[in-house]
Amino acid sequence: MDGTGLLFDEFVVESPAEFRPVVLPLPNRGEYDELTDIIAAGIPSDGPFLVVAESFSGPIGIQLAGRFPDRVVGLVLVNSFVAPPRPRWLRWLPWRLILALPPPRRVIRMLLAEKTTTDLVIDRIRASIARTDISTISARLQSILSLNEIQNLMLVRSPVLLLRGTADRLIPVECAEEITQHALDITVREIVAPHLLLQCHPAEAWFEIADFVTTQLQQQPKRVGVVDNDAHK
Repeated sequence: MDGTGLLFDEFVVESPAEFRPVVLPLPNRGEYDELTDIIAAGIPSDGPFLVVAESFSGPIGIQLAGRFPDRVVGLVLVNSFVAPPRPRWLRWLPWRLILALPPPRRVIRMLLAEKTTTDLVIDRIRASIARTDISTISARLQSILSLNEIQNLMLVRSPVLLLRGTADRLIPVECAEEITQHALDITVREIVAPHLLLQCHPAEAWFEIADFVTTQLQQQPKRVGVVDNDAHK
């Protein structure tokens, strides 16, 4: 949800030779529609591409797939959601105050990463969060808690790959079930991974993505767009 794109370095490095990942950082905005408008304006004017959207950016990926139905050859959703993953009453909490202090490393490891995640990665997550304005993160939390992207998902014509980390402590399994229920053409793959799946297990993620492209799409995309993730990336 930080949207900086700073946490995708290892994911990009691990990409197979046939892919050319392009990380698209999110601007300092909170509303999904506005964020999608800005990201869409930065997409090249021609050529097919695959959208990879993690966590907070899942709804943005869904909207992009709807806006470019003839160019998006596939949509990969990673530990994401189409409706609020937590009770809606959370939107009324004083998030600006809650987020005023940097999250402790222990909390980051528990919610977003795992025991084996290196201290370097944990520090990168903290630094990434710190670079995003508190008001922006607060606005994005409000957007999540008022979200309903089910109808847009039902209109997506391209194949969808849902990557779910079985050790995700932030997004409940019900969110994956909701996506599976409403997507027209979906493949689900589970990886033993935390919420930050692409950051903690990039090689496994690419294996599933490459297999999805090969077996489901029957063509190699010319460009892979990676839309920045949720609260951390």
